[in-house]
Amino acid sequence: MIQGQLRIDKFVLLMKSIQGQSSSIKKCYKDSEASVKASYTIAQKIAAKSKPFTDGEFIKECMEAASEILCPSKKQLFSKLSLSGLTVARRIEELGTDIESTLKERISKFIFYLLALDESTDLSDTAQLAIFILGIDSNFNITEELAALFPIKDTTKSCDIFNALNSTLNRFDIKLNNFSGVITDGAPSMVRKNEGIVALIKKEMSTCGALKLMQYHCIIHQENNFVQNLSRALNHREFKNFLSEIEAEQGDVIYFTDVRWLSRGKVLKRVFDLKNEIFEFAASKGKQFEQLNDYIALE
Repeated sequence: MIQGQLRIDKFVLLMKSIQGQSSSIKKCYKDSEASVKASYTIAQKIAAKSKPFTDGEFIKECMEAASEILCPSKKQLFSKLSLSGLTVARRIEELGTDIESTLKERISKFIFYLLALDESTDLSDTAQLAIFILGIDSNFNITEELAALFPIKDTTKSCDIFNALNSTLNRFDIKLNNFSGVITDGAPSMVRKNEGIVALIKKEMSTCGALKLMQYHCIIHQENNFVQNLSRALNHREFKNFLSEIEAEQGDVIYFTDVRWLSRGKVLKRVFDLKNEIFEFAASKGKQFEQLNDYIALE
């Protein structure tokens, strides 16, 4: 048996060996954790830009090539990134599940909420029902999110849209007793007096003693009217010169195409970004847009 100082020296050497192994394990774990986190971040950005999932492999190749030049010692870290098409798809699905759980938790705390519904057709001729939700809780925290993009394979009658809406309400466990407003596009299936989606919603709400429903239709049209007024050739040239003179951040308004109002969201955002400039330009022409003045007064 080892005794005395030799025993102590052997113990110290053994402890250093164990600590070295522990540090190595911790470093490997830290690198692995960072690699997984990076792959989730890249997958999220691929989804946000609507890029193909297989782009992840190309991104990895670019990162490895860049690391050879910028930080050769770190190339191994970039090689560990898992960005195959299947992995990116799985990461996005997991992120979506997490976002849905968070939204469901927030919805459960709403004291009032409203929905915006828009039915449009995508490039593959499949009808897509976009369902947006805006709600407020007892602490005045406001949540506004796209709750669902629901594909409708067959007809797009009001009953089909109502079934898709019901499916989404059930999915998020949304009740009708605090449903306070609905915004729709101009499709007949939405606005028909007795058989439209709004009529069906009101009929359903009447059975559960819910709040009186406020109904809004195509609120984007006011913003489009501003754009149409500015689109006249002379006004348009003068407005662009005006934006250039005051060095506005935006160079022009956006002109919509004939798709439904929620598909024209970029028009609304650009008009809102230019609200001060549009108001000043309109005033110089002797015109007043009181709606814009209301927004400006709140700033």
